Amino acid sequence: MSRRTKLQSAIALHQQGQLDAASQLYVDILSTDPQEAECWHMMGVIATQKNDPTLAVELMQHALTLQQGNAALHCNLGFALQATGQLQAALHSYDQAVACDPQFAQAFYNRANAHKALNHNAQALQDYKQALSINPAYCEAHLNAGLVCQDLDQQTQALAHFEQAIALQPQLASAHFNRGNALKALGQAQQALACYDQAIALDAHYAQAHFNRGTVLQDQLALEQAIASYDQAIAADPSYAQAHWNKANCLLLLGKLEQAWPLYEWRWQTPSTGLTARTFKQPLWLGQAPLHNQTILLHCEQGLGDTLQFCRFAQQLAQRGARVVLEVPPALFGLLQRLQGVSHCIQQGDPLPDFDWHCPLLSLPLALGVTLHNLPPQAPYLFANPKKQALWAQKLGARSGPRVGLVWSGSAQHANDKNRSLALSQLLAALPPLANCVSLQKEIRPHDAQTLHQTPQLLHFGDQLQDFEDTAALCSLMDLVISVAHLAGALGRPTWVLLPHVPDWRWMLHRSDSPWYIAMRLYRQDERRDWSTVLAQLANDWIKHSHTLGATDV
Repeated sequence: MSRRTKLQSAIALHQQGQLDAASQLYVDILSTDPQEAECWHMMGVIATQKNDPTLAVELMQHALTLQQGNAALHCNLGFALQATGQLQAALHSYDQAVACDPQFAQAFYNRANAHKALNHNAQALQDYKQALSINPAYCEAHLNAGLVCQDLDQQTQALAHFEQAIALQPQLASAHFNRGNALKALGQAQQALACYDQAIALDAHYAQAHFNRGTVLQDQLALEQAIASYDQAIAADPSYAQAHWNKANCLLLLGKLEQAWPLYEWRWQTPSTGLTARTFKQPLWLGQAPLHNQTILLHCEQGLGDTLQFCRFAQQLAQRGARVVLEVPPALFGLLQRLQGVSHCIQQGDPLPDFDWHCPLLSLPLALGVTLHNLPPQAPYLFANPKKQALWAQKLGARSGPRVGLVWSGSAQHANDKNRSLALSQLLAALPPLANCVSLQKEIRPHDAQTLHQTPQLLHFGDQLQDFEDTAALCSLMDLVISVAHLAGALGRPTWVLLPHVPDWRWMLHRSDSPWYIAMRLYRQDERRDWSTVLAQLANDWIKHSHTLGATDV
């Protein structure tokens, strides 16, 4: 058999998937002609197929010493380099491939993938489009181009690419899934659900499609249906942390606390939370042992509001005979030193005292078996520093009417900020001038600064609020607070909270009160998801209760 015939036979075996037989023939050819570049090249391809990209790189680089102008060789080397994480070297190989053959669609596609991995989204999209200009039926290029468009927030263009992919391969579940994602981003919830349903019809075990279906339903407050979808995602992938976590939040919204708390522990494995569980040599306490004469470290884990809400459980541990050490962010240190039940309060970063057990604050409800029926009494559990209170009373001056504290926006970094914050001008326009308004807002966004400047009657102290002790003292002097939920609630001040249509879990659904705070009234957006009806209701209640402001709780 001639060398040429042997090579053709080897390639035929290779194409049939008989990798070992093909490899043996390549070796046989090289034993008589070690300069046969295509054999080194194809052996490198087999190494890639056998998941040994390091060997593949070595073999194909040797092939390149024998043959430089082979576009497929450069492209395959780039693929192997990319598999070893050498993305810049891979890009160079793809550049060589397209230089050798400017009509090589796969080389443009592979180069786009490397750019995508490097977050070079604009370059990636350009290469996907180039691949598609050469081969309009390149389904994978349409799919990946759509994903890059989504990363660039070009949802309409992404949708077009996914629809092209579906036209080319109607049975491709991932194309329907990604079309659903684009429709979801465009606010077309029902159409997105139909796409997820189609993806699931094609692949019943498509965990992510079940999950994303659940997120759409959760955003529509169809919580029981959302839970059913999360259950399907978990059945397909029992380690799907985000599905467990989302299910926990749905159950909490429904008030099913006892079912939710065990699932809430999945937060540590859910990337979107950004949380990392702390490890100590001392064991985690989740209620499994008595605490009498034991020291337990409670440590905060999420936002300042979460710390203010859940620090209340320290008293229950003290009642069990525990010595409670509470570790808190510096901004809360002064305020929480006076929390009942805490033996020792320390700031994050300070040396830890000796302790026997530890527990993150938001695991306490699980450890204590908290339900809606056994929440601790709603009486105030935080108290302003009397000296600070006197100082702020002096700053406020003589009372000329009811005092109302205002906060209109939360952290700009919060994932749901666009839905839960509003402009100062919106809030002020809704409030009749029946009280002395005081800004409890520390950080002012640029678009609110002008409104604040044009409203001199709204007292604003800004940087004079150095920490939560100052804010608590000022807050305690208000007859009504809108809408510093946790701090004002913990202080027992009458508090009106403005909620988006899909609220955070702790506010649950449909109720105007909160089981967490005694003097709180909740105002909820309706299906239109704007603040107009909320602010109109708030204005009506303001007028209705104006005669009681400053006299009794609202």
